[in-house]
Amino acid sequence: MGNTEFGKFVRQLREHRMTYWHSWSRKFLADKSDLDEKQIGRIENGEVADLKRFLEPLAKALDLSELQKAEFYARAGYSYQLKFKQADLDFIVSLLGQIDLPASARTPLWDFVAFNEYHRVMWGYTDEAINILRDGELGSNLLRVYFDEEIRKHQSVVRTSNELIRALSIFRTVSFPYVTSTRYEQIVRCMMETYPTFGQLWREIEQHPNSNIEGYDILNRLPTNKVEHKDYGEVEFMALRVPQRYVGEGVDISVYVPLSDPANQGAFGRMREDILKSEEKNKVHVFTHHPL
Repeated sequence: MGNTEFGKFVRQLREHRMTYWHSWSRKFLADKSDLDEKQIGRIENGEVADLKRFLEPLAKALDLSELQKAEFYARAGYSYQLKFKQADLDFIVSLLGQIDLPASARTPLWDFVAFNEYHRVMWGYTDEAINILRDGELGSNLLRVYFDEEIRKHQSVVRTSNELIRALSIFRTVSFPYVTSTRYEQIVRCMMETYPTFGQLWREIEQHPNSNIEGYDILNRLPTNKVEHKDYGEVEFMALRVPQRYVGEGVDISVYVPLSDPANQGAFGRMREDILKSEEKNKVHVFTHHPL
């Protein structure tokens, strides 16, 4: 991105900041960043060749988060070294609470770390389902959601048998680097002992890893996914993962972007309205998760 484009970006950030119902002026941003108003004007007009010394005071004045700073620096043609290396629970909770789309944080072994209210409602987790999910030796693992009839009984999402095979296919793919870990062995053992259907499908996939058993190739055929919610109807979405360089290692954060009603009409629009009306709004549900 050239300096002209970066200047437009700075102007957009400034104009989206409000004080007493008015957008920030150049003078206001200059005062907050200890820069000169003329310097702000030259930056916004793309007239500054070397932006590096202006980035930190501007980012501080604009109150940018670590993730926002990374994007801010990148747009100016520089890299920003994030101040955290490993996933931080407080940061994860804060991030999920700011996202007004369904979002969740999990370990690569599908142990839930946290998810926000939009995620809870879209996937139909009632309070009863969450309480069950918190209990037991396996704890808050996503595989339980697919195979535990007690949890599914308290959900508002209609699931198909194909989703069970799809879940196993994805789990086996993303968990491969951890097959020698104690937690992986515990998950497979608990699932085998507790859920007969899991054991049956697991062995079938092991014996025929490249077969065309019903639903097995669904992972490669569907770029998007659909949720059939009993209360809101069908929500089609695309799942996007937040790159680990932003959140650190050991946690996968997924954001589910609805595709079926971009104008906030239909299923997701109704869901969003109900969440905003509730006292919980975008509450973040945090779980006790097992280390990898």
